[in-house]
Amino acid sequence: MKASKAESIALMTRILEQGIKPHLDALAPILARGDIAVVFYECHDLKMARRWGWRRDRPAFEMPERLRHLLMRSDQVTRRWLSEEPNPDKGRIFVFVHEGTFLVNFRPDEGYSLEPGSTDQELVDSLPVN
Repeated sequence: MKASKAESIALMTRILEQGIKPHLDALAPILARGDIAVVFYECHDLKMARRWGWRRDRPAFEMPERLRHLLMRSDQVTRRWLSEEPNPDKGRIFVFVHEGTFLVNFRPDEGYSLEPGSTDQELVDSLPVN
């Protein structure tokens, strides 16, 4: 079932306000180096989260190489996003939420945004229609 635009905005606002902003102290040095940060928000599979480096005392952390390697097998948008050169002017945050993920960008002069083409709906819309 496709979420309405209002539902999507509400979810993204909640992720930003409750899942990202409370961890800015942990995120700032990672993003300043141009590295990719990882945040788990309302993740239901804690065993999987721990496998990728999450700990209750460390909800935001630098993306481990093994996770980056696994994600490089994903779709082309994710591969492109992961392959970008480190850039302290564009922070990248990989967010695990519920059963899905978001590619979040941060630019000091623009704020937060989703990586273009990275949402499930955009991927579905890009498929050819038979």
